[in-house]
Amino acid sequence: MKSYAIQYENQGTACYIRNFLADLIDDTALLQLSLGTSYEVNNIVFEKLESGNYIALATVPASDQSLFQFSDINLKPGINTYRARVNLNNGAILYSESATIYYEGKSGFYVFPNPVSQRRTEYSLQRHR
Repeated sequence: MKSYAIQYENQGTACYIRNFLADLIDDTALLQLSLGTSYEVNNIVFEKLESGNYIALATVPASDQSLFQFSDINLKPGINTYRARVNLNNGAILYSESATIYYEGKSGFYVFPNPVSQRRTEYSLQRHR
């Protein structure tokens, strides 16, 4: 018999990680991880890419909430890349997509492309403040 059913694959949520966002607010990176479920989640680890390796910035114990946040105040000028790691009770590890923040530091602007060739006359200057 045919009947109506919800197509669960089209509901906009992954099983565990719904989305991971990184936003620049003043001189701080606000990291936000949204989970589809907290079932069997042990903890959440926010990580930052440094010298080709991800290092842990903060570990947040699991709870019944679905939104986890962390603020990184130690931004370096240039590219800052982050991800979230979800550790499950059974030892499995899930990683979010990476998110990148471009931080201008004291300079206040970027010039693209970088490096610029001497003969190139087209410059793209973006002011971020």
